[in-house]
Amino acid sequence: MRNSFSINKGKINEKSIINVPLINDCNDIFHYTSTEGLRNILQTKKLWFSGIQYLNDANEIKEGIKAIRDYFDMLDDGQDYSKLKPISDMFFEHLERNVLNVNVFVCSFSFGNDELPLWRYYTKDNICQGYNICFSLEKLLQTLIKQNLELLDGCYLTYGNAIYYDRNEQDEIEKIVNGILYKFAEKYPTISKQILMASKKIFELFIKLTDKQNIYFNEQVDSVILEAQTIEKYLANIYWFDTKKICFEKSMFADPTFYIKNKTFESEKEIRIVIQIPDDKMKDIQDKIKFRTCNGILVPYLEMEFGTEAIDGFNLSPTLKNDIVERGLRKYIDCCGFDINKMEYGIQKSQIPLRY
Repeated sequence: MRNSFSINKGKINEKSIINVPLINDCNDIFHYTSTEGLRNILQTKKLWFSGIQYLNDANEIKEGIKAIRDYFDMLDDGQDYSKLKPISDMFFEHLERNVLNVNVFVCSFSFGNDELPLWRYYTKDNICQGYNICFSLEKLLQTLIKQNLELLDGCYLTYGNAIYYDRNEQDEIEKIVNGILYKFAEKYPTISKQILMASKKIFELFIKLTDKQNIYFNEQVDSVILEAQTIEKYLANIYWFDTKKICFEKSMFADPTFYIKNKTFESEKEIRIVIQIPDDKMKDIQDKIKFRTCNGILVPYLEMEFGTEAIDGFNLSPTLKNDIVERGLRKYIDCCGFDINKMEYGIQKSQIPLRY
């Protein structure tokens, strides 16, 4: 069933103004890639969105679920939580099914323009030779939607920074729990209430969020929406595209499960764009799914077109110091139909003193 949070191609056109809130006032995001990856992206003007189950950090999502389970186990407000264990087990089974069996495709970026761990991983070689592409977050999302309407019709599109969790940091886990409980409540409303009642703290939080939910669906006066300011601190930095408003907004309905990463990867400063595809839609786009090989695994991915205006510049990896590298890049940029002179970020070299 279509709702305002799924993309509706009939509501969007080339003249549509799509509002994209920035995260920490940062519009520049960086996509690290090998030389071959750069060549392919510029030539095709497409980005690859890979199946989330096949990402290198898929196990971290499972660890995130374990962290949420630990959080539930910690809850003790004088009530006998053990009586609800069968119900909570059902909740976590639901979580694991969502992670392992969903049609979710992801493209990753970083807020960091010169991060050594990312150079080493994404350049795909031992001598750290590669590039990162500076995208305008705003223009990238706007053009992704407008240039892929047929594919995205009926799908859900979100973006946000990764949630780097630590099992000892309760506030981070609470943000994850808040979003996931809503997804669970859509399918099992009665059971969800029983889980929430197990903890006075979570129940009070649920009431606050439910008030906001009722305000939204009842479409009351805009001034009441100001209550969102007090609720926002309970939500992760994940923005959901609302077709009705033609904008992205922070929402309790954005599933944070697909943004969880281990705290040890915090230096990556990751921001990701996530496409969730309903099962009935998957039948219509089977011919759009392609496969690449990675460490002997066949990884499914979708190619998504973007506008040339979405690219704002490039960074050269630490070992690409020769001027001829920049000259070659400039020539290729021009041949692919991009205008480097219109790119505010331009071409920059890594400041990391790395030698091989």
